[in-house]
Amino acid sequence: MLKYKIDTETHSALPDAHKELYTQVGDEFVLAVDGVADAAEVERLKQHAEKLIGEKRQRDEAAKQAQAERERIEQEALKKNGDFEALEKSYQEKLQAEIDRNNELVKQRDNSSVEQTSQSLASQLADTPHNQRLLQRFIKDRLSVVDGQVKVVDEQGQLSAHTIDDLANEFRNSGMYDSLLTGTRGSGTGGQGQGTKGVKSASEYTEAERVELAKTNPEQFKQLFT
Repeated sequence: MLKYKIDTETHSALPDAHKELYTQVGDEFVLAVDGVADAAEVERLKQHAEKLIGEKRQRDEAAKQAQAERERIEQEALKKNGDFEALEKSYQEKLQAEIDRNNELVKQRDNSSVEQTSQSLASQLADTPHNQRLLQRFIKDRLSVVDGQVKVVDEQGQLSAHTIDDLANEFRNSGMYDSLLTGTRGSGTGGQGQGTKGVKSASEYTEAERVELAKTNPEQFKQLFT
């Protein structure tokens, strides 16, 4: 089984046919096959996102410190004037703001968890970005976060006992999403996900099948995906 990411030493020991399947990214080599995002581009976007996040954190921290200093000055002034009612009101407002902030952070975390889970499941079920995006919309409607964990809900939004794997099988077998799923679109398959004369076309291979084919039959892999 070919690994998705390997070091230079491991790459050097591979047969030439397998070396060609990898793209160098920094000090590592990443498996480059159709249906998997370009590793260099993914790394560039990741670094750019991390930079933006870092800059935002710095701005937020500076704003937080400035706000804290303003509040300190205001409270000292209230204490000097003996205005304890205003002090209590200020404290309650600050407490509510912190509660609202924590609730918003929890909401963002939950939304991010559902987004990541639905995206991962869609990428397993569909083999093109367009179909993955469409399928993800339906998957997100069947997910919710309970106590920090992504759970499956039924079509009425009620918590179910199904797992994420159960949900994947439901989407595969319901028949409602066949036009979006890998290996189910019409191409003379006869319902078996097979192309002409029982041979799969390139679009019908899942990511795992592509990797396995690259390992077991490099020549056929090249014919299909290059």
